[in-house]
Amino acid sequence: MTLNIRLFAFILAVLSALAPFSIDTYLPAIPMMADYFGSSVHHVEWSISSYFFGFAVGQLLGGPLSDYLGRQKIALWGLLLFTASSVAISQVESVDWLIGLRVLQAIGGGFSVVVVTAMVRDRFEGREAARIYTLIGFIMMAAPLTAPAIGAVILEFLHWQAIFIFLALYGLVTILGVGMLLVETRSVRRTQPRSVGESIRSALVTYGRIVSHRGGLGYMLAMGFSMGVLFVYLTDSAFVFIEYYGYSHTSFPIFFSANVLSMMAFNRVNAMLLKRHEPDSIMRFGLILLVVLTLLLLASATLSGDQILVFPLLLLAIGTLSFISTNGTACFMAFFGEEAGAANAVLGTLRFVFAALLGGVVGFVHDGSLLPMTGMIAFCAVAAFASYRFLRIEARSDQEAAI
Repeated sequence: MTLNIRLFAFILAVLSALAPFSIDTYLPAIPMMADYFGSSVHHVEWSISSYFFGFAVGQLLGGPLSDYLGRQKIALWGLLLFTASSVAISQVESVDWLIGLRVLQAIGGGFSVVVVTAMVRDRFEGREAARIYTLIGFIMMAAPLTAPAIGAVILEFLHWQAIFIFLALYGLVTILGVGMLLVETRSVRRTQPRSVGESIRSALVTYGRIVSHRGGLGYMLAMGFSMGVLFVYLTDSAFVFIEYYGYSHTSFPIFFSANVLSMMAFNRVNAMLLKRHEPDSIMRFGLILLVVLTLLLLASATLSGDQILVFPLLLLAIGTLSFISTNGTACFMAFFGEEAGAANAVLGTLRFVFAALLGGVVGFVHDGSLLPMTGMIAFCAVAAFASYRFLRIEARSDQEAAI
């Protein structure tokens, strides 16, 4: 893999890391923010779900715009909105304003991140694309690995508002990197400007075609539900470690980072498996393993809730997602060439809509135990495998024709 490809992957990883930094950095601060706003922890957790929703909207809008206007331009617009919104969040005085501005911040983030997969699809296909996605995934793991620790360190010396100033600075630095180092990958296909109405109609037709693609739908649903496992965990992780098990906000990054290390380890195993196996077969294995682990996790939480059982099962279940996400993305994107931006927008939108809904459900039905989180995690895993299994035959036949 040449140096320029590694630089390409690194820049896209930094851009992709916008999402985990936006969520994971302020997780240790959620109990403190609840005290500041005079609210409950679960009310503040709605700002995570609202971010998921805004991120989905940003990708849905940004994807087709990147097909028409260019990947780099859309990324820069999104970064500007993200940076400005981060500064505004640092000034809020109520949890409702926090939740609302997180939607705006996330729309900017969605604009920025949606171009990543499309840019890879512009240049690579098949196994090579899967390897690039894996490299990007491995590099960007530094974000969830370090983000909670950064948030905890900031809280030791400053207030929670400083975390969002840090996010604004991250956005500003990323603007410089994308503007100076990221080369446009979209081929020039349309030289005539399109009206707003025509662009909207074209986007709706394209989305309809993508959603109705039976093979692609199988991969979308499987990835949407499987990533729901991660997003449900993210939503409730501050409660689990700080409120339920009683650890301090400075200890929280240790437990959170352990899950990231698990994903990194599985990511490297995935890279080795790709040398001998197709992405689809690795994804299938990952889904089966995820179902087994999450059902064991639910049983452990129901019977005892003992940390000795819950933590290792969480580690393995979250790590298994590395087998599913990168391979599923490569398989899904192989169906779509010229519509890569729109296809990635649909995929990203589905993931984060699921995240917003499932994370919101956990907060709504919370009873102060581990059962809402572990039950929803197990449901997501089973639904992911069922979705993949139901549409697998059509997906594999279409995939062979596409590749």
